[in-house]
Amino acid sequence: MSEQAPTRPYAAAGTSARTRISSFISGYIASMTGDQIWLTILGWTAGQFGQPIIAGLVLGAGTFPRALFMLLGGSLLDRYGIRHLAIVTQCGRIILMVAAALTTTGASRGWVPLVVIAFLFGVVDAVNVPALDSVPTLITPPEQLPRMTGVIQTLNRLTTVAGAPAAGFLIAVGGVATTSLACAVLFAIALVALLNARLPVRDVAENNGKASARSGIRYVLSHPILRPLIAVIGILNFTILSSFNVGLSLLVHERSWTASTYGILGGIFGMAAVIGAMAIVLRRPVVRPVMAGLVWLSIQAPCILSLAWLRTPSLVGLSIGLIGLTLAPASSLLFGTVQALAEGSYIGRVMSVVSFTSAILVPISYLVFSSLSRLIGLGGAFTFSACLQALVIGCALAMPKLRNAQISGTPSSSE
Repeated sequence: MSEQAPTRPYAAAGTSARTRISSFISGYIASMTGDQIWLTILGWTAGQFGQPIIAGLVLGAGTFPRALFMLLGGSLLDRYGIRHLAIVTQCGRIILMVAAALTTTGASRGWVPLVVIAFLFGVVDAVNVPALDSVPTLITPPEQLPRMTGVIQTLNRLTTVAGAPAAGFLIAVGGVATTSLACAVLFAIALVALLNARLPVRDVAENNGKASARSGIRYVLSHPILRPLIAVIGILNFTILSSFNVGLSLLVHERSWTASTYGILGGIFGMAAVIGAMAIVLRRPVVRPVMAGLVWLSIQAPCILSLAWLRTPSLVGLSIGLIGLTLAPASSLLFGTVQALAEGSYIGRVMSVVSFTSAILVPISYLVFSSLSRLIGLGGAFTFSACLQALVIGCALAMPKLRNAQISGTPSSSE
């Protein structure tokens, strides 16, 4: 017997549903672009103080509270509703960007107000991130969630590529204060789009008045599919992202390649990921999305292993392209399945657990990969990542409930 998604309300199909989805996508683009510009503002402004300790403090103030309060943010979503908090947090982001513009107007303002604003922005993001991740469950039928995830991942890639150059141009032309106001405008556009989407308000169960992060963790640990699935997603992020973000940089340095080569290889990965995400968007829903996602990922282990032995940028680019091409559809299928299988009254806490897991494991993976490359060489670090990924995929495929998990509404989910 296969595991199927729970029945839960979402926006009905038709013109209103298409309007909701298009409005959400518009708001998501504006919000993510604003995020990328704000990160660039933080990095640029932190560097201007000329002291590494202050720079680290400013950047850490923007990222640490987001991870620290992520689980609490998920419990707040289930207690007060996704729609309400998605709107409230966008309002908070607008206010903080206006405050950032006022703070950075004069050079005498100092770095302390910037640290405070960065910290508050991170706290707001701890609610905003799982809120935006949960919105698709309000407007998309369960069987379409992997495709919606593919759309979101494509937009994430594009806004990442476009956000930093746009921020650099705005800072060069108008200064940091003007760029902060541009962020406020983008967040205001996102707010208007969310209001225009008229997101349905999911009924909040009576016990959600006491919804807690602890109960959300208990729910995930007791779920026969979500527990191993979220663990698999976390470990695979551990192996894949460290191999790309840290391993590729070390590889380029070890091979004495140029910075332009590094940029081209990163661009290949990004474009391949966009193509892979679109493949999920354009194809019909998959009957067994977890199995399909794991099969996609099985291609990556030999690609990661090959990075240690390939000697030319063209061959490394081919392996990097295959990793990006397979990562996007696999993550869309696995992440979409998590959204579809989670009960509506727990969706905020489940998404916060996924985000929290990534926020904790990814930095650790960078440290582990760097340490391994120093102890046993870069080839050994790539081999470790590839073997760990193959082991995790093999174990996941060996679990019948996990590999046979289905989403209600797919062609054979009712069989």
